[in-house]
Amino acid sequence: AVLLDMLDVAPVDHVVDRLLRSLAQPYPLGGNDVVVTASIGVASSATGYESPEEVLRDADIAMYQAKAAGRGTFATFDASMRLKVLDRLKTETELRYAIDHGQLELHYQPMVRMCDQRVTSLEALVRWRRPGHGLIGPAEFLEVAEDSGLIVPLGRWVLSESCRQIVAWEREGRMGPALRLSVNLSHREFWDARLIPQIEEVLNNEGVSAERLIFEITEGVIMNDPERALGLIQALHDRGALVYIDDFGTGQTSLEALHWLPVDALKIDRGFVARLKQDPDGRAAELVRVITALAMNLGLDVICEGVETSWQAEFLRELGCPLGQGYLFSPPAPAAQLSPLLAAEVATTTAEVATATTAPGGPLVRRPDRRPVAPTPRG
Repeated sequence: AVLLDMLDVAPVDHVVDRLLRSLAQPYPLGGNDVVVTASIGVASSATGYESPEEVLRDADIAMYQAKAAGRGTFATFDASMRLKVLDRLKTETELRYAIDHGQLELHYQPMVRMCDQRVTSLEALVRWRRPGHGLIGPAEFLEVAEDSGLIVPLGRWVLSESCRQIVAWEREGRMGPALRLSVNLSHREFWDARLIPQIEEVLNNEGVSAERLIFEITEGVIMNDPERALGLIQALHDRGALVYIDDFGTGQTSLEALHWLPVDALKIDRGFVARLKQDPDGRAAELVRVITALAMNLGLDVICEGVETSWQAEFLRELGCPLGQGYLFSPPAPAAQLSPLLAAEVATTTAEVATATTAPGGPLVRRPDRRPVAPTPRG
């Protein structure tokens, strides 16, 4: 803590700049040159404090604001920062209550074949019926959940509820033999040491086979530690689950990693799809075409996210993308709203099988799920 006694706050910027430059100077430690950076929060007495604790509290709030904006910077406290912190604390407290008291619910969005819009799988997406706010989407609370650690119990709830829904659909005859349900794994969840045991516990408790599940993981999560990720992905595969890389194209996945990581599909980020029509030089389209061709040559499926118009769907079909997901096909919806769609899907599949088994040429032979075998990483 640095206390500056000055009549004018204008020179504070110069003092902070000197502090940052001084702290950033390399210094020897254990035979190595070490460089550190600092994030600095500034609080001014012009705010009207009544105790030293209040000054330190607001300087601390400003410091975390500086860290969020980018390390090695500084921020000066203003009242809106305190309101933001209080709002985050309130969200965290209410979310903790929501997880334990039934305020969360799942909506499901189909992934479909682009050629005929037949459903291949469903993604489970969490919603919060927050008192005083109505039904809100994950963008309004997942960051708080991740920062506070609540994402782990939240993710466990999503998995448990997804498995219960699978059982319900199976009991009603609405879950086709090849249909899977997809759930997302956050950074904290994926690297939690209890991940595999907790998944097994949920599956055993709910009586669901892992062959009904897909786990979606973003590129950034996997590339945080690719070799350790390999072991976790293989453990999921060993139990029968599939693994998709979500938001592909926005992270740091290397081509070599795609070669040996045993993932089953790439979900191309919705940003590429959104830019297709407003892209005068055609780069977005070319990237989608290249990613699709690369994935399919590696034996992976490809799902384009964020398909919202018929034009996008037709354009993506021409680029060779086999699967799509988006509001054009169906918005995320409660299970009850999707039940008729799933029932029709089961009826169509049953009719196809009956036709194929009685037609000349013998029974229908279905292609098994692709599951790349991962070689031992080099190095």
